[in-house]
Amino acid sequence: MADLDTLVAQLAALTAALAQAQNVQQQQPITTQPQCVLPVFMLNTADPHYTKSWFAQVEMILRLHAHNDNDKVDLVMASLDTSTFSKVRRALLPEDITELHDFAKLKKTMIKLFDVEESLFAQRFAAFQIEWGGPEQESVREYEARIKANMESFEADQFGENEIATLNFVMGMKARALEPLRTIRNGCCFYPHAPRTTSP
Repeated sequence: MADLDTLVAQLAALTAALAQAQNVQQQQPITTQPQCVLPVFMLNTADPHYTKSWFAQVEMILRLHAHNDNDKVDLVMASLDTSTFSKVRRALLPEDITELHDFAKLKKTMIKLFDVEESLFAQRFAAFQIEWGGPEQESVREYEARIKANMESFEADQFGENEIATLNFVMGMKARALEPLRTIRNGCCFYPHAPRTTSP
């Protein structure tokens, strides 16, 4: 009987220990690493700096997670559709895209490939063409934000008399027949030379 009593006591102690361990386990919160999901890259041709802005958002998301360059490259690639992936792959040649481990290089390549590089003159010209359609189309705050975005690339401290005169020159050509002369294409535009002085 003594052996049976001992066995019963041991079994009771084991049962109590198991119950206590299970209770502690239930009380401990289960922590899991949140999954990193990047926004899908959907090129907006109306925004000449879409890719640069997209990467700014991506880098903010990646800072919330511990990733090396390999992971960052793979996550960006996973956010591209088939057509965009093919364009990026060709832009990286002769390097094999499956062996790319340089996030900075991928970012630089995509910005160069998809964003429009405008001349300083073109950016200033566009700043003076800005229009507001009223609160029905755009809030005052959104309009203000557009103006600030334009001024960011305006380089106002370098905007002197010659630059003002040149802009005046181009903006004064409003006749439809002069459209080819003042049309800005690919960041290039008609830029007059400084006025010549004639000797008497």
